[in-house]
Amino acid sequence: MNYRNAKYLADGRIDCELEHEVHGWIPYTIDPDDDDETVDNVALLADIGSDVAPYVAATQAEIDAEAAAAEASRIAMIEQEFDNQFSVNKVLLKIGFLQENRIRVLEGKPKITTQQFRNWVGRQIE
Repeated sequence: MNYRNAKYLADGRIDCELEHEVHGWIPYTIDPDDDDETVDNVALLADIGSDVAPYVAATQAEIDAEAAAAEASRIAMIEQEFDNQFSVNKVLLKIGFLQENRIRVLEGKPKITTQQFRNWVGRQIE
């Protein structure tokens, strides 16, 4: 079995990539408590031997960068969902926009524009 990029994790398990005949290189974690026999972990560990990179803890800067990237990805996914013409969320936003303007008229306030409402929604998800 072909492997690459074997490295220890903080909990002692080993992350690596296995070469799959159909899917190419796929991520895999060797876990001694894993009783699934799809991959023979004993044979894989024998193949890897001492060819395992040591565990290196992430720096605070790396942790912060990963958290920022995850948050940016989450916001982008929400914004993309709002732009999807077939999304239930888009319909709900449109209803919210129409209701907001009806309430504003009843209160004697000026209506808001679509862009003002979109900006407000954007501030709510950030």
